[in-house]
Parts: sequence; structure tokens; C-alpha cells
Amino acid sequence: MKKINCLLVILVFTILNMNAQRPPFVDTCVYREIYIPSDWHSKTARLDYPIVWGNGDNGNAAYRGIYFIHGLGGDASAWNKVQQACMDKSLNIQGFPARKCYAYTPDYNNHTQGTLYLAAKEVLNDIRIQTNVLPESVDPNQSILIAHSQGGLVARTMMHLNFVQESNEVPSKGRGYGGVVFVSTPLQGAMILNNRQKMLDMANDACKSLIQGPTSTTPLMRTVLRKLGGKTVRDDVCNLVTEDVLPLFFADYYAPVTSDYLVGAEYINTLNEDQNNMDYCQLPKIVFYGVEPVNNIFWRTANWLVKSPNDAGFFEANDDYDFYNNTVYPQYVYYDAQYQSYEKKYQQASKAMKWTWWTGVGAIASEIAMESYAKQIARWSMGKYWFERVNGQWEVVIGAREYIKGSSQWTRKENDGIIITESAINLPCATSQRVRVFPNENNPNAAYRGSSHMQIRNDEGIKYHLNSLFNGDYGIFFKTSTK
Repeated sequence: MKKINCLLVILVFTILNMNAQRPPFVDTCVYREIYIPSDWHSKTARLDYPIVWGNGDNGNAAYRGIYFIHGLGGDASAWNKVQQACMDKSLNIQGFPARKCYAYTPDYNNHTQGTLYLAAKEVLNDIRIQTNVLPESVDPNQSILIAHSQGGLVARTMMHLNFVQESNEVPSKGRGYGGVVFVSTPLQGAMILNNRQKMLDMANDACKSLIQGPTSTTPLMRTVLRKLGGKTVRDDVCNLVTEDVLPLFFADYYAPVTSDYLVGAEYINTLNEDQNNMDYCQLPKIVFYGVEPVNNIFWRTANWLVKSPNDAGFFEANDDYDFYNNTVYPQYVYYDAQYQSYEKKYQQASKAMKWTWWTGVGAIASEIAMESYAKQIARWSMGKYWFERVNGQWEVVIGAREYIKGSSQWTRKENDGIIITESAINLPCATSQRVRVFPNENNPNAAYRGSSHMQIRNDEGIKYHLNSLFNGDYGIFFKTSTK
């Protein structure tokens, strides 16, 4: 999930080209309620089946296959850094030794215009091909699927085909995997997909709010807008962007495959019913889920949506605040400074009017100035207050903020910036306790904390927990020898 409404924000910021510093945000929100299906918790993870762990790493000596599956909008390069780290001993990464494995990255993008079923069939076919070229010493049924985001739902569908629906989907050498790791997967649906229109509304609000001040104080823009119709034109431009242009950027979110995992989608219920199959429940499977601190959640998330986690070094996608500090921080203070400047001018004009009311001309001039400054205060305040409410808006979009009907009070749900935790951890028949990926959780002064939905593929948190996985800490099946 890499294309987001911050594209519009970045576009506006680039055009305006402003610089400054920024005071703290105020956490507010214009939305007042959000729909959450009442049966959200109807399917819970079961841990009461006996677990068949298999042979682990086959005597702590044999090689094994590992398949890294990408998420929505991704491709075979999504897990690039981790794939290399797992295989290449020459990298000599401290705290993450290379393992005896053959790592592959299936790509199912050819079927994102279809369903999870078609995507799963494509990945199964890729695994079948790789299974046939693995060395004879490698047991295909000891291979591991490590799936991120939507890829985890593709993996759940593969398991559904293998264990429940179509027995002929099992290759001649076995199904080709023996355990699954779900990473930041919307196991019970992604509310951001249900709220696609709210996301566009949020972008429209950004455009209308941020454009008011700059276009009213730039002489050329002010003249052009006045000739064309002023506020009506500004609104029309923003409506054009959000109704016609942004949906093209959001194509991933509207891909047919996403219909299968809207919150409340029937297909999710179908996958949840797999818990009634004992063979499915015995397969080793574990959930890794990321958590982000609530402070500036929108900007921390946008940070890894505007740049790829793979652009960082190995397990070094840790700086959540690069976009915030270098782009957002200066812009907010610019808007606030303009707002404060016109406030000060308004107060000065007000004082001047008190001293010149009896002169006639002086009083009229002061009154005209006050009216002009008041308009500028209103225009710049729109942008200033947009910055101050955007975090709350984003929490509503992803389902992390739930308003109490008829009031301005809300409850906040833990999330990774895209997926709320209660969806990411709810895997029926999980065979290990879920793993919370939150580096430096107990150190609020650390340079980086938390793992967002995108950065979790290449940050310090995934490094630590994947190493623990391969050490066998989360189940002997996943234990994989070092090279």
C-alpha cells in the first residue's frame, strides 16, 4: 500500500516551496463517526489443535526454501533487502547471520485485477516451478512463506486451496511449503479500503485548506484567480484533483483483488472457516504485527510511502521523521507564521483605528486594513488548522479512531499506520503467540521507535524478530541453520 493522499500534499508543498520550523501539532479531527461492523470480533484465533511441527531444519544442517510474498502495490523487489540478507553470507550483517536457504520472491501482479483466488493460484504455480528446480536434498514441505500485508491474504488463500478447497493444488513433491509467517497482514480486513472515499475527502480538504493562503498573497495567482472566479476556481481545481486525478494514483486501492478483504467481506469469513480443518490448523503459522506510536502517525506513515524502505541499508529503514522534519515541519511553521503575522497586523490596525476614529479618512483606512487582514487570517488559518487535524483524520480513515455517536469523544486503536492491530493479529488457528514488532518500545528517547506498515520489511524490528524466528524461538519448525 504505497500510493496515498500525501502525494497531493507533496505536490502542494513543492509548488509553494516554503521553509521554516514548526511547533507541536494539536490532535483534532473534523469527522465525527466511523462505521465498524458489529461482528468484527466474531472470528477469533484458535490454539487448541495439536501442532505437528515437522522436522524443523532437518537436523540443523539442510538448506530450505523461503518465499517472500509482497503486498498491495508491491512487486518481487518488495522484500529485496531481507531476501539478500538471508542468503548472502558475504554481507556479514551484525546481528543477522545468513541462513542455509534458497530465497525467492513470487510476483502475483498479473492477477491483481482479479481475486485473491487467482493471485494465490499464480503464487502456487511459481512455487511449483521453484520446487522442481530445488536441489534434491531440499524438502519442499520444509519451505517457509513470509508474506507482507495483502500477500498474507494471498497466503491464506493458498492454504485454503491446499487444505480445504482443491486437493489437486498440491504439487507432486508436496504443496511446496510447510509454515507461514504473516507480516502486517489485514487478516480480518483493511478498514482503509472501506474508507476510500474518506481518503479522497481528506485529500480534497488538504487541497482547499493549503491553497487558500498562498494563492491570496501571491500577486500573479491572486490576479489570475480573481479573473477566473476566485474561490470557485480553487474549489473546482481541488475537486478535479480528488475526483479525477487522485483515483488514478489510488489504482492499487481500487484493484478488484481488494474487494475480497474489505472489512466485513464474505471472503474473509470463508477463510476464517478454515479453522474447522485439522490439517490446516496443524500447519505452523505465526503473526508478526507492527505498531507505531500515536504521535504524528500520519507523517510517520507517509514517510515510508513517499520513499521505499529498500532505499535504506540492510535493516536501516528506521528514520520515521525524515519526511516530517524536512518537508512537513517547515511548512506548518510557515503557515503559522503567516497567520500570526496577519493577527499582529490586525491588532495594530485596530489600535490605529481607536486613535484615528475622529479623523475620518484615517479611520476608514484602518477599517479597510482590518477587513483585509481578517480575510488573510481566515485563509492562512485554514492551512494551519489542516496540519493540526490531519492526524485525527488519518486515524479515522484507517479505522484507528472510533467516535462515539452524538459526541466529540473517541477511542483510539493500536495500529501500524495502515492496519489496526485487532485485524493484524486475528489469525484463526495460529500455532504460536503473535509477535509485536516495536523496537525500542521501552525507550521513549530512542532515535526510532515502532514499525510502520511499510518500513517493517526492512527495519531493526524485523531484523531482530526474523533472527529469533530462524533461531527457533517462535517454533522449532522455523529454525534454520546459519551458513
